[in-house]
Amino acid sequence: MNSIRTLSAALALALLVASPLLAATTKTSKFERALPLGMAGVLTVRTTTGSVEVVGVDEGGVRFTAIKTVTAFNTDKEKEKALLAEADRLVELREAVSADGRNALIHTLAPAMSGRGWRVDVRYVVWMPRTADLRVEVVKSQQIRVVNMIGNVSVKNFSGTIVLERVTGVANVESTNGGIVYMPQQRLGGNVTLKTVNGNIEAIVPDGIGFQWAAEALAGDVRSTIPGVRGRLSGPAFRGSVNAPGGPTLTTATVTGNVFLLRAGTQAAAARSLRETIPQAPVPPSQQQPAAATLAASRAGRRDMTQQFVQGRVDFATNIGDISISELRGDATLSTGAGEVRLGTVTGTCRVTSLGGPLELGDIFGLLDARTQAGDVTIQAARSGGSVQTGGGIIRLVYAGGPTSLSSAGGDIIVRQAASSVNAETRSGDISISVDPGAKTQRLGAKTAKGNVVLFLPPRFGADVDITVITTDANATHLIESSFGALSVQREQIAGGKTRLRASGKINGGGERLELFAEGGGVQIKTQPVPGR
Repeated sequence: MNSIRTLSAALALALLVASPLLAATTKTSKFERALPLGMAGVLTVRTTTGSVEVVGVDEGGVRFTAIKTVTAFNTDKEKEKALLAEADRLVELREAVSADGRNALIHTLAPAMSGRGWRVDVRYVVWMPRTADLRVEVVKSQQIRVVNMIGNVSVKNFSGTIVLERVTGVANVESTNGGIVYMPQQRLGGNVTLKTVNGNIEAIVPDGIGFQWAAEALAGDVRSTIPGVRGRLSGPAFRGSVNAPGGPTLTTATVTGNVFLLRAGTQAAAARSLRETIPQAPVPPSQQQPAAATLAASRAGRRDMTQQFVQGRVDFATNIGDISISELRGDATLSTGAGEVRLGTVTGTCRVTSLGGPLELGDIFGLLDARTQAGDVTIQAARSGGSVQTGGGIIRLVYAGGPTSLSSAGGDIIVRQAASSVNAETRSGDISISVDPGAKTQRLGAKTAKGNVVLFLPPRFGADVDITVITTDANATHLIESSFGALSVQREQIAGGKTRLRASGKINGGGERLELFAEGGGVQIKTQPVPGR
């Protein structure tokens, strides 16, 4: 095999050296653009070939640089120039923004290039709001890299490496012939799915964080350098937990490659196969070929509910099962002991409880009461406000139309458009709240025991500010920031060798109270960009 590779390489080198016929002409063009996009918007980047790098920032709008390189090949120099002109004309870089400013698109328009005598490469570097959602679609990439994002991230490509770094929200990555590298650096703030057909997957996670892990390598191996992996191995698939039960789920799957779960600071070469550390789970004979009566009894313990349209009130409870209703014109009281709940539109009040599972809720017009003991909660709109709680997971609320209380025992909290008062509290995670651009003043509270608080306010928003930050850095000066002018800051030494910073003041003459607390992080109050600028 090595001799064949050596011979192939030698022949290729000989052709390149001996023949001037492979000379090419290249033209490079650079473009810089800016697009409006809110903190709760959606950006799509779509290209056929090249590389994409996206960086999340704490400001609205999208800025991007694109470098287009077209290369033409022909022995006739005049024809080569004509091909180069054709390539430059046919390959277009375009951008678009929806009328409401919530969706932006950056894409490359290029025809099928087979047999045309030229190729194209486009490199995008994009800066976007880190709380917005991102979708990247590339056919053939050199590399796709996404950095510093809280919003949902979706990446699809055919070939090329995909790297996610400091991506703490929900992420879904799919590749055919590329490897995937995932480096949250702090924690898993939401469920993450990494899938490839012919590539390796490396998930490099901080020491000590807890999450669920599902891994599968059909023709390869599942390996790890983390000692706190517990679970069951069944053939090529592993299901279990890392360091502690509960929390978000990391799903990793490859067909021909290997899966590596690495503790930060360790290398893949040091990873041990789970087949060496976790024995295969024995399958009882009764489960290998279940009798009809046994199968019927096991199914009887599960009860799902799936409805497209319901007119009137719904009361439903199940010990084990999923609940899905597309549209409900009335009130809802729904409960499951273990399962997920998916709701579309609910015109009345909505009370949802799960003892373990994610909640995905759409447009809720009545008062909302949503609770899960473990799982993420995603809500499109709580138009009358309400209460949302999770025992471990990220809370993502797109629109709050009434007074809303949000609580997580461990996970980020993101509110993309708060048109009423909001009180958010998490034991571990960042809190990001963007106030409705039309709001003049409203009460806001945010408290995290381990993380940062970021508040985005309209330029003319009025408030009385009360900020508390607790840190182990006695000389910290950068943990409280405000785009609305200086605040009065007091410093106090407290027990445990910690320092308490208290900041107070008025924004635009004062208004409702902003009460913000962060330990182990900082607080930022930022100005929302003015639409159209």
